[in-house]
Amino acid sequence: MVAKERDKPAERSDDARADALARILAAVRAIPRGRVASYGQVAANAGLKGRARLAIDRTRPLRHAVEIRHESFLDASFLELLRERNIALVIAETARRWPMPLDLTADFVYMRLHGDKELYRSGYGSKALDRWAQRIRTWARSREVYCYFDNTDVKLRAPVDARTLMRKLGMRTPSRPQGGRNFL
Repeated sequence: MVAKERDKPAERSDDARADALARILAAVRAIPRGRVASYGQVAANAGLKGRARLAIDRTRPLRHAVEIRHESFLDASFLELLRERNIALVIAETARRWPMPLDLTADFVYMRLHGDKELYRSGYGSKALDRWAQRIRTWARSREVYCYFDNTDVKLRAPVDARTLMRKLGMRTPSRPQGGRNFL
């Protein structure tokens, strides 16, 4: 789930902020918990209709993450609800365009790295990846960590940055598929 606000939101009154937060909290409370065994369970809970399809081969745990795009989401009641429901607050680096809270609200960490200097366009330098590697090492002591690079608008930097970060973490990088494109 990506909770989006306009790039430059208009100032809201306290009543409008409270109303928006109440709607968001209601949406989070509607997210299913636990495990699901069928598409029907997920579809019913998410209100999916029409051409939506989700194949589930066996009962699987559900995990949820919310990416915010406005500081009004940094509300104690919202963060506490995420913790109660084991929903990760996405750690999203967005070239300082949107907030980047580092609050850990679930038993896993979900990161989205959109670019540190220019949103969706800039690659990550060695020092920036060293900082992320240190954070990941710390978080991985107590949680699973998922890191997604989304800086692909120019020069397809995501695969290069992902492999570099994996090497910095001492991880084996996946081999290239035969016949596939060579991005590196």
